Amino acid sequence: MAGRSIADAISLVEDEDEDENEAAYLADEVDVQGYDDVASEDDDEPDYVLIDDDDDLSSPVPAPMTHYPILKDFELPSLSLECGVIRPGSVVELQDRSGREANAMRSGDFLLVRAIIESVETEEVVIRGYRMRRCAYLWPLFAGQTNELFMLIHTDTNDDRPSFAQGLEEVDIEEIVGLRKCLFTNLHFDILGLQQANTGVPERLYKNLKSLHKELRPLSREMKAIKSWLLNKGTLICRWVHVIETYDRTSGTSYAGEVRRLYKREAADFSGSGNPVYSSTSDSKTPTPIPSPSKATSVQSPSSAHKRVRSLEIVDPPASKRCQRLPQKSTEYTMGDGFCGCGGATCGAMQAGLKVVWGLEKDEMAMRAYRKNFPAAIHLEMDAWDFPDIAKRCIHGVDLLHFSCPCQYWSDNHTVDGVNDQANMETIYIPYGWLLRLKPRLFSMEQAPGLIRKAKHRLHFRRLLNDFISLGYNVRYRVQNQAWLGLAQQRRRLVFVGAKIGQPLPPFPQPEHGPTSTGLKRFVTIEDALQPLMRVENRLANNKYHRKHREKSMNVPPIDPHISMANCITTNGGDNAHYSGQRAMTVMELAQLQGLGLQAQFAGSVTEAKRQCGNAWAPTSNKKYFLLWAATLEAFDNGLIEAEDDITDLYDFLEQKGIKIARPIIDLDGISALDGAVSAQPQYRYLSRLEKAVKPRVPLILWSRKADVPHRPPRVRRAAIISSAGLDGITDTRRSHTIDQASVTTDNSARR
Repeated sequence: MAGRSIADAISLVEDEDEDENEAAYLADEVDVQGYDDVASEDDDEPDYVLIDDDDDLSSPVPAPMTHYPILKDFELPSLSLECGVIRPGSVVELQDRSGREANAMRSGDFLLVRAIIESVETEEVVIRGYRMRRCAYLWPLFAGQTNELFMLIHTDTNDDRPSFAQGLEEVDIEEIVGLRKCLFTNLHFDILGLQQANTGVPERLYKNLKSLHKELRPLSREMKAIKSWLLNKGTLICRWVHVIETYDRTSGTSYAGEVRRLYKREAADFSGSGNPVYSSTSDSKTPTPIPSPSKATSVQSPSSAHKRVRSLEIVDPPASKRCQRLPQKSTEYTMGDGFCGCGGATCGAMQAGLKVVWGLEKDEMAMRAYRKNFPAAIHLEMDAWDFPDIAKRCIHGVDLLHFSCPCQYWSDNHTVDGVNDQANMETIYIPYGWLLRLKPRLFSMEQAPGLIRKAKHRLHFRRLLNDFISLGYNVRYRVQNQAWLGLAQQRRRLVFVGAKIGQPLPPFPQPEHGPTSTGLKRFVTIEDALQPLMRVENRLANNKYHRKHREKSMNVPPIDPHISMANCITTNGGDNAHYSGQRAMTVMELAQLQGLGLQAQFAGSVTEAKRQCGNAWAPTSNKKYFLLWAATLEAFDNGLIEAEDDITDLYDFLEQKGIKIARPIIDLDGISALDGAVSAQPQYRYLSRLEKAVKPRVPLILWSRKADVPHRPPRVRRAAIISSAGLDGITDTRRSHTIDQASVTTDNSARR
């Protein structure tokens, strides 16, 4: 062909894909989850939630699991259909069941065949495999390049099987449209894309290419013919995995998931060998090796799956094995705290054992409080958008970069437009510049769950994920009730964690607290959270953030703090009344419910301090995340896990591998080591602090119903004599304090 090459022709199609507008992509959209558009958020729930054995925060019956029968089925080696011979490893195109208007430039999903199953009882044959979908149909999470696919894996929160075991789907053979060629890879699009995968486009499609003009491309009959051929006959490329986790498959609503590049071992497995191959076609009985580019596929044979690749550009890594190191005390991992506020995330990270290098905050009063709380950190009082211009890896580089972007715009309770809506909305795109500049091993982000619950926010949610994966990060996200991790309030947060490709993707902490029926620890109550404050109230007489008599008077029904949790603490206190029902809570009381501790300091007026308190990510719960993520890095750096290990529970994963981490020998005070005691092995800094999670007897329900829970008498505690040495060295002997139920309804208890 004169004047044009095959690559030139396909590049025109790729350029045309980039020119597609939002309306065109949305017309092709096929969503992967449901939404809670009519649901209410924490702010609309009662100020307090009573705890009871019959609390509806758990489900009485475990959700049904999808396990395929084994004894009644057997596998067929192949199946002959009109479109050709199907074998395990084939890729088939399916009927379009999306309900969209029929269009020649649209297609249904695809299925990677893993098994052909015939029922012994009915003799019916079904195809079992992994569903794949065009990336353009979930724009802008994935770029809309022609013939790019992502593997869609649906999982159930209450199913313990691995994701890919749950993700197998069964399809009737009547759904099959035809066989397709597909390439599985973990390489970037620029290295292995449409041009490299399609080297056999029919010459007849190019006879008039020379006359094509750039401005007339969209109207060109020849251009449409080329794109139509690519869509219907061209080679497909799958490089992405999108895991959708649901609490209830019947509703399809998802609050957790994962988006990542295919792992090398997966690409090799799905391709059928150490080198990618085309699937079988209608006129071929055996798979045909793909012609070139042999060096552009970074898949490896199973025997080389444990070789560590230092860079995405290295496709033939040196044959060195990662060896398990001798256990030793590791160095501290470092963290940078973006949108730090008064320091909630910093506090939890330090409790987890991380070294917080710096905190960035624009609000003057919040940064003043942060300086008081963490004088050793670098204090960056500036606009977050300006940070990439001054950021230097030698100064600001950290192992873990955390973001607590403003959440007001994404709250389900945000129903009236505000003057700062646009600015607050745009802040979730700030992480892109920071990650591009600093390139941390891990990043984390916490946000209001409305970002994932509302259909109107779905494009922002997808763009955010695209920002992460386009920079070479694999990402997990999950909405969790922070009360499950020991917080004394109902507070659901959407948490993201991302790992640079080549680093292990950390899991999320398992629930530790729940209703009695779950077998977990009891929920932390208002009494539990406020007890430390009540013991030292006499020392806070001059503290302006704990002046009860100046708080707003209220007249609401009193509640029992022994069996109640607070509602979500917001920037105005969440209208959380004191349990007496006669006044609002003080800043210090709210701080204890947020897990900020007695040492927390604030700045500005009481109103400003409550805003600082409400904006904080509670250290009580966030330290569980930071400890687990640091332990994941520690396990990887010491050769205990691999970068491509699929880990949902790090403790169990190591235990199943026969790896036992010795726990530190501590004194009864839980702090100092016993004199003369020697540990069985040198301790890891983070791994040795992990504990085995207790699996709930019944599943936890993320969004509880708004129902009154029957009241039950408060717990009766035996008074205990506590003898301890105070800061002044004088032994203090006193009885442990418990809240007197009779004092709950008295005015004195509210204001003394």
